[in-house]
Amino acid sequence: MRGHVGTRLPDVRIGTGRASGLFHSGRGVLLATGETYLTTAKPWADRVTATLVERTPWPDVDAVLVRPDGYVCWTASGDSLTTALRAWFGHAD
Repeated sequence: MRGHVGTRLPDVRIGTGRASGLFHSGRGVLLATGETYLTTAKPWADRVTATLVERTPWPDVDAVLVRPDGYVCWTASGDSLTTALRAWFGHAD
């Protein structure tokens, strides 16, 4: 659902920590329920922390790309992940 884009990522539990803990490095964050998303994001590993999760904060969304300030900039129901990664984090090295 594109409606989540522009909203702040809720501070949900991620593994043994909280979502807010993923932003301490000042990098973007990808939360994904499938390995395919992580593979796509691999070229941006120096700028985006990709994390495999059981579920995202929204049951209708399989993956969420979040800016370093905690705001959602892409969901799996939007444009391609590669397009979003390029738009928000530049071209892959």
